[in-house]
Amino acid sequence: MSKLRRPIKLPKSLRVVLVEWEDATHQVDEHDAPMGTMIAYTIGFLVRNTKKDVVLCGEVFEDGGRRDITAIAKPMVRKIIQVATIPVQFPTGATAPPAVS
Repeated sequence: MSKLRRPIKLPKSLRVVLVEWEDATHQVDEHDAPMGTMIAYTIGFLVRNTKKDVVLCGEVFEDGGRRDITAIAKPMVRKIIQVATIPVQFPTGATAPPAVS
């Protein structure tokens, strides 16, 4: 079960990162060709980078809302490359929606 936290203060800039990570694969049945893991690349706005996971989103709105969120377990992450830092100005008094943990 997730717990909602209080709204967070909005950042003055958004970090765009590329994450290289090792993704799991699966076989439908034992007669399929054996598979291993695959390297995946995901790019987006960095939401959080913790010991547990790296979370990215594809869209950020003027009220701080986020959409198209991807969470990648930290042990699967091979590297994180910062692509850009984008300065933003959110409306005065705006706060981001509560983060989910």
